[in-house]
Amino acid sequence: MKKPLGMRVSPFRLLTRRSIFTWVGILSTIAIIYFLFQFLSANILSQEVAKKAKSKLKEGLSIRKDILYEGDLKSHKEKQHDIKIVPTVGFRLVTKLNMSEAIPTKYADFLRGAGPLEAKMLLAGMKEGYFSCFGTKERMNVTRLNDDYCDCPDNGVDEPGTNACPRGRFFCRTDGRYVPSSRVNDGICDCCDGADEWGRVELSEDVKLQDAVSQQLHQVPCLNFCKNAANGASKQ
Repeated sequence: MKKPLGMRVSPFRLLTRRSIFTWVGILSTIAIIYFLFQFLSANILSQEVAKKAKSKLKEGLSIRKDILYEGDLKSHKEKQHDIKIVPTVGFRLVTKLNMSEAIPTKYADFLRGAGPLEAKMLLAGMKEGYFSCFGTKERMNVTRLNDDYCDCPDNGVDEPGTNACPRGRFFCRTDGRYVPSSRVNDGICDCCDGADEWGRVELSEDVKLQDAVSQQLHQVPCLNFCKNAANGASKQ
């Protein structure tokens, strides 16, 4: 039977089985090439990111020379733990504190990283279950200390043990000095006993320092090098 004039034949019917397989093969090849390209691009990008991260860590050696104990432990001992603080909130406080004074166990997590002065000021209010940011009268529940949220952005006193506050500082009790709280759990051991790396967060293998720099910038897992630090400072 003849087909009526004017009726169009579907193009799919014109395709032979062989041509269909040919087009499927071409499209499959293009798809494989595309995904292979994406995989290689991602691999190259990750290598570049790792190189940049490692470079930044090496640059950190010159930026963070204060963690290499170049006399700061010695000068601290010469000051005999005398602390003179003149806050900007309008009052003056001059005190002498024992750096090794113990923090009550029940407050240990709340006051992790707090220096002796901060700990005393915070403990005064914590007995009632509250604390205040330095220079303010607003009282906050003690559970907001070291909860990884910055309630006191002006000085970061509520987050000494985390890196939540840009202006916070962590007190290394064994070697008696402060480091910026931004260095807490960053994979580099700033305190000689590794107290600032209490989370034991290790650097990824891509950015770990394998050369001589790693001998000066101690990495997690932290070793206790307090004795070496003290000996190095006493020789100066």
